[in-house]
Amino acid sequence: MKKWLSIFGLVLLCVFQSYAQTVTASQEALKGYENIPQEKIFVHYNANLLFTGEYLYYKVYCKNNETDVLSTLSKVAYVSLVGSDKKPIFTHKVRLNNGVGQGDFFLPVGTPSGSYKLIAYTQWMRNGGDHHFFKDNIGVINPYQNAQESILASNDNENSRVEVFNGQNNGTDILNTSGVTLETNNTLFGKREKVLVTLNSLGTDLWGGSYSLSVRKKDFEIPFSKKTSKNYKEIYKSTGSPTLGSRLFLPELRGEVVWGKVTSKSNGSPISNTKVALSIPGQDFVSKIANTNAAGVFYFILQEEFNDTNATFQVLGDTEVNYNIEVSPQTPMDYTSIEFEKFSISPDLEEAILQRSVYNQIENGYYELKPDTIKVPLPSPPFYGKRGRAYNLDDYKRFNTVKETFLEFIDDAWTKNVAGETVFSVRAYENTLSSNFPPLIIVDGIILQDQQKLLNYPARRIKTISIVRDKYYLGADVFQGVIIVETMAGDFYESLTENYVSKIDLFSAQPQKTYFAQNYATAGKTNRIPDFRSQLLWKPNLEVSTLDQAWEFYTSDNIGVYEISLEGFTKSGKPVSLQKTIRVE
Repeated sequence: MKKWLSIFGLVLLCVFQSYAQTVTASQEALKGYENIPQEKIFVHYNANLLFTGEYLYYKVYCKNNETDVLSTLSKVAYVSLVGSDKKPIFTHKVRLNNGVGQGDFFLPVGTPSGSYKLIAYTQWMRNGGDHHFFKDNIGVINPYQNAQESILASNDNENSRVEVFNGQNNGTDILNTSGVTLETNNTLFGKREKVLVTLNSLGTDLWGGSYSLSVRKKDFEIPFSKKTSKNYKEIYKSTGSPTLGSRLFLPELRGEVVWGKVTSKSNGSPISNTKVALSIPGQDFVSKIANTNAAGVFYFILQEEFNDTNATFQVLGDTEVNYNIEVSPQTPMDYTSIEFEKFSISPDLEEAILQRSVYNQIENGYYELKPDTIKVPLPSPPFYGKRGRAYNLDDYKRFNTVKETFLEFIDDAWTKNVAGETVFSVRAYENTLSSNFPPLIIVDGIILQDQQKLLNYPARRIKTISIVRDKYYLGADVFQGVIIVETMAGDFYESLTENYVSKIDLFSAQPQKTYFAQNYATAGKTNRIPDFRSQLLWKPNLEVSTLDQAWEFYTSDNIGVYEISLEGFTKSGKPVSLQKTIRVE
């Protein structure tokens, strides 16, 4: 890995000459490209026929094309659902942790019926062209719209018709991976009954691999099948390569990348060697500083997880609005060459479609009692090194102004008058040289240049004030300490109306979730509500730690045949693809 990273250093040097997430391919860049392994993506998703009002769940597996193990190159993948009009219904940014990531999408009621493509790729994969992406077919039925001409059956599309599943293969393994079997404690179950799924390893080492498990009702047969971890490589039949002078996409090696450019407001010329501050507010805020290069370009690598899309950009030291800050959008995708598999429905499906639609509406009506939960990311250490001493203002007598608050009980920090202006100071540690350097001030994660804005802020709306007494070095600038302020509502971002602050919505990554799994042994009040789930289980991060590993789930009141699908790869990259059906009566 170190070898090709050092080779790729030649490519990264070029980034400082461009204003995008790409570089122009030179001889050196092409040499670096040829020595870095390519990537392939497999996506395990829950259904290839969806109704509006249902969820698409998916897990991304990014693999090293040379070693066939999970890739450690890209840290971000992109997943899109594209319609036959070549426009995406959604595009998600998915963080990759050791080559895997997850996401979901609620299909809105306004989505038209038709054929769609699920597409996944990394920035590095874009160098091979869109034929190097993961692509699979998904059919969408919108039972709430009148215009269904695009999917209505005719004499010339009989071979592409959707059929009601006839229940064959009940209780049998449809596809086995050599050395592994998927078993259940029965093949026939009643409503709201516990099912045990056992993964038996017969000579295949599953420990340390990455897997995902889906249990979903199989009520329709659609004329195209889902790709599996065993056959997904059929997609990648050929790979294009960049040529001299073409656009070369850079891999996101350490996290998602945000680019921008600073120009003079007076003449539009690039501003070099100036500091730009990025702030993303929130409980676990992100604050970063970057310098512009000779072309006025700056970039930030966001390794931290964040869910707030609001961001501010400021040129430090400029409160007179002398500069423009432009943030570069991602190079758009071109889906014009994508081909779609057609499908059709006939009138004899009306009853089955109606029943599934009714069950979906009932489940959506009770969603608040069966919610998924977002996993809160572990807090990242602040860029200034430590949190410092925190003062919860509710623990003290409340004062009307921030100035009074600092005067009465904030140790090691105070306000003073300098040239007729009130400013903050932070006391250095004993036995250190005193200085007149100003402190760095951060409010709700936003770096504050105008200290008067904090002085004028209502003290009753402040939750905590933290003081860090260490010196903080920012390039050639030195700050004596850091003052961190957290407001009650965390809404300081909304009060920023100054022209020197650029507010931009970032393209945030999908949050990590723990998906709802019904448990009637401890269900409580959910025992008394309708249960017409068609998705009985979705576990995107399945861990295999012991032989004969078992998992459990509960059936619903929605009778029929259900498919248990397990996909993934062993630590050595061997595919594991198992499907088994059970019946609920």
